[in-house]
Amino acid sequence: MRIRIDSPQGHGTHGWVSEIFESIQGEGPYCGQRHIFLRLAGCNLECNYCDTVYAQEPNPPECRVRTSGQFRKVPNPVSVDWVSRQLSRFRHATWVTVTGGEPLFQVDYLKQLLAESLMPYHVYLETNGTLHKQLREVVSRIDIVAMDMKLPSVTKREGLWDLHREFLRTAVKTEVFVKVVVGPDTDVDEIVKCAKLVANEKPSVVLVLQPLDGIKIDVRRLLQLQDAALYYLDDVRIVPQIHKMLRIK
Repeated sequence: MRIRIDSPQGHGTHGWVSEIFESIQGEGPYCGQRHIFLRLAGCNLECNYCDTVYAQEPNPPECRVRTSGQFRKVPNPVSVDWVSRQLSRFRHATWVTVTGGEPLFQVDYLKQLLAESLMPYHVYLETNGTLHKQLREVVSRIDIVAMDMKLPSVTKREGLWDLHREFLRTAVKTEVFVKVVVGPDTDVDEIVKCAKLVANEKPSVVLVLQPLDGIKIDVRRLLQLQDAALYYLDDVRIVPQIHKMLRIK
């Protein structure tokens, strides 16, 4: 996993969007809700298990928009007003999931979206939980922060505990839950470290253990990890990616 040190992309009223589509929320405690997904381009991390590698590209030439079951492509960068018009095409969702890549990577553009395009919606921010300074600029406008914590057993890299701690201290100013992807090498000590970090900030924060997609993990092992975390936290859930199970985007 590589951490970018260059400046985030996006310049106020125009930014780089990877795709826009409507589907169900497939992760965490809000599984099954109808959401519009606004996937911003670019990321400060390169995780080896990323399932949206295409969204790591900070300046993709095109944005894909799916309406009526078909994708169409438009040139990037796109304006805030253009995003507003695309979102208005979706009739059923009252939530917008702003995801990536890492949506805070384009924080100036995100601020403009929150001030204009996303005003009618509840906003659900999916984030890798590392860009704490950028989160401070927008947290007052976010309804739910879905915060990842990157476990070394899964990333096969050094932990990002200090960044996650600083991020969570800001995220608890609104509703937040923490998601950790767990794999066959994830052990109890690692989950305990994660649970303690969360508990030190707010024990009522929901912790979601998400099994690594495509890797078989013994259910008894998952329950053991859940037991370890429940010693420190009030609510720990095992939730797989249901959109992968249903084979939908």
